[in-house]
Amino acid sequence: MARNRSICIIGPDGGGKTTHAKSLACTLESRGECVEYIHMFDRKSTLLNRLAFLLRTSTQRKEDNRHQQSRIEYVVSFVRTLARLLMTLPDSWMTYFYMKAKYRGRTVLCDRYFYDFVIGIGASEEKLAHLALKLTSLMPKPDIVIFLHAEPKVLHGRRKEMPLKQLQELDNLYRLFALRQNCIGVNTEAELPVVRDKLKGAV
Repeated sequence: MARNRSICIIGPDGGGKTTHAKSLACTLESRGECVEYIHMFDRKSTLLNRLAFLLRTSTQRKEDNRHQQSRIEYVVSFVRTLARLLMTLPDSWMTYFYMKAKYRGRTVLCDRYFYDFVIGIGASEEKLAHLALKLTSLMPKPDIVIFLHAEPKVLHGRRKEMPLKQLQELDNLYRLFALRQNCIGVNTEAELPVVRDKLKGAV
């Protein structure tokens, strides 16, 4: 069954995006759909290499070195982060048209999406949170957006390398986004078969 639609699975780290995206891809294939699974943070993805690397290194350096920065250094870092945030808008549209052309007639399943990039920056830099949410409304929206969520304490138990406070801020911004974009929310604290059934029903 040839279908030309796009699905993305988003949410904070620890929510099970990759696990459930791969499972969902198998489910869709079993229904006869031709599925193209794409991990959007994979550095092998040609149009996303530069962006993913810049965003990850920028936000990580800012968190690690904020207390060591002078005022001028912080302003320079902030401007760079802002530029990278704004860069996601044209990149999102370029990637969208690229995938539409390359994977015509297929179901494109994205493990993560540009929403994750900008929400991650908005959560780590409070001054950019409002702009990050605004940018998400200007990006090309996949046909189905699935938001995997869980309580921050649960996510922290799965991914202890991320501070609980940061997870709470990230969770708040994701939930605001999900309300504005009318995403399909799936609570991954439920039993695995229950979560998979909800995902199957969503697509």
